[in-house]
Amino acid sequence: MLQVPDIAAVERFYRETLGFWLSDRYPERGVFLRGRAEADHHQLFLLQSADNRPHFHHLAFEVHDVHEVFGGGLAFAAQGWETHVGPGRHVISSCYFWYFKSPCGGSVEYFADMDWLTAAWQPREMPQSPEWFAEWALASGVRQYGGVQR
Repeated sequence: MLQVPDIAAVERFYRETLGFWLSDRYPERGVFLRGRAEADHHQLFLLQSADNRPHFHHLAFEVHDVHEVFGGGLAFAAQGWETHVGPGRHVISSCYFWYFKSPCGGSVEYFADMDWLTAAWQPREMPQSPEWFAEWALASGVRQYGGVQR
C-alpha cells in the first residue's frame, strides 16, 4: 500500500495507462485496484497522503489460510515484532490480517482468504472509518506467556 499526494491522478495512471480494474473506493481518500478483471479484491491500495508527499505504508504477504495468519503472527510476536493491529478481518476484502510494525518503517501484513472478483463486480463507495477497516480486530495482538496463550 502506498500513500500518494494526488489520489485521482495516480488512480488515472494505473487504470488508463496500465489497465488496472477498480475494486472499491474510499471517496476522495483511497482506491483498491486489481491487475485483471478476475483476480483477488486488490493487488494495490492507494491512499491519499496527509502531507501531500508519497509514503510507503505497508507490504502484504498472502499466506494459505487463517491458521497461517495466526501461526505466522505468533511466530513474528515470539521474535519480538510489535503488532501494529491484529489479528482481525477486513470488511472491504473479507481477508483475515495481522499487521506488524516494520523496523524499516511502515508495516508488514500477513493475510489470507481475500475475496475473488470478476468483471461483473460493481465497485463500491465506502466511507473510510474503523467500522469499514475491520469487522473485528485485536489492537495489540495475541500475547504469549511461557509458550501458553492467554
